[in-house]
Amino acid sequence: MSPVPVQVNASPIPSDWVITPFGYTLSQCVYDVGNYAHAFGNGTLAMRDGKKLTPAACPYTQSSGIVAPVTTGWVEDAGWISSSPIQNFSGYWGVPSPPSNNDNQVIYLFIGLEPLSGAPIAQPVLQWGFNGKWGGAYWEFESWVYLDNNNYAIGNRYHVNGLDTIYGLVEGSVVWNNSFCNPWPVQASCACKSSSCTWWVYTWDVNQPSDNFSLVSSEYCSCNTPVTMQWAFSALEVANLVFCADYPASGVTLFQNLSLKDTNGNVLTPAWQADYYPTTDHCVQKVIINGPSYATLQYGFGPQSGTGGGGGGCSRIKQGTIASTPKPC
Repeated sequence: MSPVPVQVNASPIPSDWVITPFGYTLSQCVYDVGNYAHAFGNGTLAMRDGKKLTPAACPYTQSSGIVAPVTTGWVEDAGWISSSPIQNFSGYWGVPSPPSNNDNQVIYLFIGLEPLSGAPIAQPVLQWGFNGKWGGAYWEFESWVYLDNNNYAIGNRYHVNGLDTIYGLVEGSVVWNNSFCNPWPVQASCACKSSSCTWWVYTWDVNQPSDNFSLVSSEYCSCNTPVTMQWAFSALEVANLVFCADYPASGVTLFQNLSLKDTNGNVLTPAWQADYYPTTDHCVQKVIINGPSYATLQYGFGPQSGTGGGGGGCSRIKQGTIASTPKPC
């Protein structure tokens, strides 16, 4: 469950590699499948148009003997370990100002859930930078799920504007009775019919049309035993960071209206903890916990700035009124 430390390296991403919100992997192990794709417990990927494929096992793992070209890692997060299974996690965060410097860096801001074992992981993600497969010097969002055999899949991708607000949701459910009004009939595999076995990841920019969303799902279970999600987090992850100016210029991201529920629909009250990870960029980071529903991540300030937010960065993030979340159907 411990992310890999950051290493300074401004080189372009080597061919055949991609930076994911989980770290480096081979490009062939990431599947851009579009919305409503579903990964069955047996490893089969089913797309909305009826096509199916069974990805081969990814040849790269941290213990595979293949060395990733550059280490990447989490910088900071507000995290909480629940004593009971989490069924639903949602929240909002603002799109920061873009970095003032470009060193081929990749920036991910996201909420997510994991079991205590650290895998699998499900995340609504905001991305800046080219990750080796898509992206560029702009912000976009997508939904990520872990597949069997160390592969990953994402839903639709959309560009977003600065100061927009992102909504993310991770929810466990059964496929044929989910809250997303799935427009095509899919049944969970016989080994995965627990109410918390199929995990949906939904991401949406509340300032864009309601049909501009990213949605993908995956079954996390074995022999009718679902994976228990107990670690929730709001996090910043980077790769190829060299200077403090490589971070978003706003210097701050507020995760707000964070909401968690257990398998019975009861509201959970998280006691968020600030987590920091080793970096070599010598920039100041700070996590501010603002009760159970808010967490502020500050980042990218030089050592001379102390631990304060600096420059009134919070005022540059659009807070606004949180809109009611439409269903994508």
